[in-house]
Amino acid sequence: MDTHLPTIIVPSPDWRRSAPSTFALAVLLSTSLCPAQDIHVPAQYPTIQQAVNAANSGQRIVIAAGVHEEQIVIDGKNLSLSGEPGTVIQSPLALIPVPLGSQMLSPVLVVTDADTLGIDGIAFDGLRRGDALPRLTGVFYSGVGGRISNCSFTGFRSQNLAAQPGPERAIEMVNPVTSGQGQLRCDVLDCTFADNLDSIYLSGDPSVDPTAVQIRAHIVGNHITGVGPTPQKNQRGIFLDVGVTGEVRQNTITDHVYLGPASFSIAIEVGSASLVPVTPYARPIVWIRSNTLSNNNAGIAAFYADHSLVFGNTVTGGPFALAGIGLSGDGVFAFANSIVMTGSVVPGHSGFLLLGAEFNALFNTGFASDTRVFFNSITGATTAIAEQTGVTGTWALGNITFP
Repeated sequence: MDTHLPTIIVPSPDWRRSAPSTFALAVLLSTSLCPAQDIHVPAQYPTIQQAVNAANSGQRIVIAAGVHEEQIVIDGKNLSLSGEPGTVIQSPLALIPVPLGSQMLSPVLVVTDADTLGIDGIAFDGLRRGDALPRLTGVFYSGVGGRISNCSFTGFRSQNLAAQPGPERAIEMVNPVTSGQGQLRCDVLDCTFADNLDSIYLSGDPSVDPTAVQIRAHIVGNHITGVGPTPQKNQRGIFLDVGVTGEVRQNTITDHVYLGPASFSIAIEVGSASLVPVTPYARPIVWIRSNTLSNNNAGIAAFYADHSLVFGNTVTGGPFALAGIGLSGDGVFAFANSIVMTGSVVPGHSGFLLLGAEFNALFNTGFASDTRVFFNSITGATTAIAEQTGVTGTWALGNITFP
């Protein structure tokens, strides 16, 4: 408890003459306590970029309904972008690429050198313009956290999916060690995604300790639809890569299907196959819960997912399903999931696939050890719980299987 007594200042007899007037005091309070004024597009500035250039950190840019075709760069300002109903930001025919490691990507909105950026109520449309643009991307955060809510993303892909070697993504957030920002927070809430190659991708920096939390994510309440069956590219709905922790909850994800060789599409991926360094490591814990996943090659794939929790999810495989849930790492806990593999034409499909030597040789996905598989419902799988070579210490209890 603070034992210091407050200092009491007794005004001089002349305080009335020296004090500011009531009007002046009101003006002073209004300018110091009221939030910064909103900036309106196009009422005050004809383009979003001009509004960004004029804004100060802490301001909100309100975008009127209509189609805005432009690339937006936000550098060093903590802003929020809010769209009125009917606000659409489209990819221009030409986007200025930005570097990401040894690659280049082409973002419609790029945010760097800030603490946070909020986006709400905006529809982003890539128009499938990725054929001529390296790594077409919707929103790209580099070393910046933020919240994206009530937005939609569509068409962040090539018209010809084989045209680009790298994945096009609707949202990409990375936290490079050079940013100096420490741990970032990312919320993606109640958004809609359709016809994108990858919808949500978050990654720390693999050059630093991969057991350290670099991004804390909350991916909740989104509706994600892939491009459907294709022999050209594998797809991912949500991909949490190295250094990312948090929760993936109450999302609905469908139609991520790859028909080509030696790969597969995944609704929710935690961890990265073939990640460098290739030695196993303990990932930050992730909770994957209460998601509804249907018609994907794999509903959930958690690689090196030590002590993560996968529970309460509903996975309906569809005709091209390889596995409902695939797991590796130490002590992963999977319980109260409902997996339906009825109708899959993939030979040897399984409800749970505990990864071992076979997948590790192809994708460096690690080995499953001491996996807890409790009280799950598994229907129509060739093998309810399949263990690859080298899997050890599986605990299975109270699971119910149906033909």
